[in-house]
Amino acid sequence: MVKEKKPIAKKKAVAAPKKAVSSATPAIKTFFVFKKMVPMSPQKLRLVARAIKGLSPQTALTQLKLTDTKRTRIMARLIHQLLSDAKSNFNLDPQTVQIKEIHIDEDQKLKRMDKSHSARFQSGVRITRKSKIKIIAQGK
Repeated sequence: MVKEKKPIAKKKAVAAPKKAVSSATPAIKTFFVFKKMVPMSPQKLRLVARAIKGLSPQTALTQLKLTDTKRTRIMARLIHQLLSDAKSNFNLDPQTVQIKEIHIDEDQKLKRMDKSHSARFQSGVRITRKSKIKIIAQGK
């Protein structure tokens, strides 16, 4: 007796249901700017960071222009970089960008001998502190 082969039923491809994307609310993107080996102690930079945290970058730049110090120029340079990255790399409107967090940590220290203490047992060490700055922002 020869058994007849049954035809194999082919499975039909089922399209995945489309997800509803609302164009009314654009997605919020988070991005950051990072700078290492900033030649200033973290303690000095944290004073500026507390003043501009939570502000829009345009308002922060206005506040930073009021005090012309080295630390405000460093932060202003990073905020300019943040705005240009938002526009060119992430296609975000610079007006919608908000600074969410600012992290300022200690980077490498440079230790050297202090020449003012030239006696045999009084040699001092000069420590030059460096900083790492990370600014986290969100935009639409």
